[in-house]
Amino acid sequence: MDFGRLDTRYPMLLIVPQNGTEKILRQRVADLGVEIRRNANVVGLTQDAESVRLRLEDGTELDTRYVIGADGAH
Repeated sequence: MDFGRLDTRYPMLLIVPQNGTEKILRQRVADLGVEIRRNANVVGLTQDAESVRLRLEDGTELDTRYVIGADGAH
């Protein structure tokens, strides 16, 4: 495929390995003071205009402004 024919300032293909992307995202999240929880199974979620409440499988309840579910390809 000839990317030079595309109508863009960036006529190329750029591939970044997933672990590289994750490293950058982890650092930015840490800089912002955001907590990442891995292997946390959500069993309940309620929200209103200002917050989200999660109930985790282990009984923990969390109140937060945002939730991102990143369960991968499976």
